[in-house]
Amino acid sequence: MKTERRHELQKNELADWLGNKLMWAEQNSSLILGVVAAVVVVIGVAVYYQNSRAQRAESAWNEYFGAIENRDPTMIADELEKVAKNESALVPGQMAELLLGDIALNEGINQLNTDREAGEKRLTEAKNHYAEARNAADNPRLRERATLGLARYYESMGLLDEAIKEYKTLADDTDGLYRTEAQRKLEYLAMPTTLAFAKAFRDRKPAPVPTGTSMFNLDDLNKLPKSEASFPGEAKSTTPAATTTPAASATPSATPSASPTATAIAK
Repeated sequence: MKTERRHELQKNELADWLGNKLMWAEQNSSLILGVVAAVVVVIGVAVYYQNSRAQRAESAWNEYFGAIENRDPTMIADELEKVAKNESALVPGQMAELLLGDIALNEGINQLNTDREAGEKRLTEAKNHYAEARNAADNPRLRERATLGLARYYESMGLLDEAIKEYKTLADDTDGLYRTEAQRKLEYLAMPTTLAFAKAFRDRKPAPVPTGTSMFNLDDLNKLPKSEASFPGEAKSTTPAATTTPAASATPSATPSASPTATAIAK
């Protein structure tokens, strides 16, 4: 009897609980419908945003590959600039920033020996592209690649302390793609000869070379003394040059034809 009574009480409690909940649902139906509608809207927006982002990423990749397949170098840079500016939050835009940085870095390094000011300006542009890519990228591999670009920029400018800092970041990443390369660079940058060369190169300010002018002039080589015109490793002759006897010798004759002694003997 006690067991049956206990079961009956439990059934009554469950019925009361369900009844109360149903009554609450009836009284608050508007609130429930509003919450459900809000959840549906949030889910719908999330799905739409995800699909829209996927479509935008696909379009950005098409623009990126279209830019690098362009045969005109000027057009490549212009198209990459558009992708980098318009799609900075997406991987294609960040890849465009990295590629623009690489282009500017290579051009800047080549210009340093002919026009220091122009070369440094181009290198600064490379630095800005790498910094933009690193700040925008969520992908760790893209951030690593941007850090490598910044390290190369500082090294090219002779700013070795900053270069060492960036290379150390890469060397300390046990899973990094550029860890081995960064470790080799750190060893190289620690050498005294590297420090001396970097200082000398940083202080060197070559004058711009006019367009179409060769940096090496054969006429300048021909003006050098023969002893200085040999190439590295070429043995220089130690045999003195043969002395050329002048046509009119300064050595006096043994018996001049018009001497007084000769005249006296003839008499």
